Amino acid sequence: MIERVEAIKKVIEERIRQNQKWGYPQQNTPFEWLSILTEEVGEFAEALNNALLGPCPLPGGMERAIDEVIQVAAVAVSIIEHLSKTDPQESNESVPEPGYRRRGYMYNDSEDQDAEN
Repeated sequence: MIERVEAIKKVIEERIRQNQKWGYPQQNTPFEWLSILTEEVGEFAEALNNALLGPCPLPGGMERAIDEVIQVAAVAVSIIEHLSKTDPQESNESVPEPGYRRRGYMYNDSEDQDAEN
């Protein structure tokens, strides 16, 4: 069993790795953060299934599951870091204007579609 201090240390190391890979700060919307976290939870669930279920569980599967849940925790920490800096109640900077496009998605697109038709 991993002790709490060691577990937290692993989460911090993963946060450092994520910042090196993706940069900091990231400009994700709250819904994009939810999508990232959900994807990581799915990978954790898959790793658990592979480690524990079926006729031939994978060797080393529990170690992979632990690695995945460390990523889940690190993404959750990143969400806390980012959302606390972009609370729309405190600043209008993080609230997109109507018609604002981000990664192919349109905010308030029903208003924009009405204007285009």
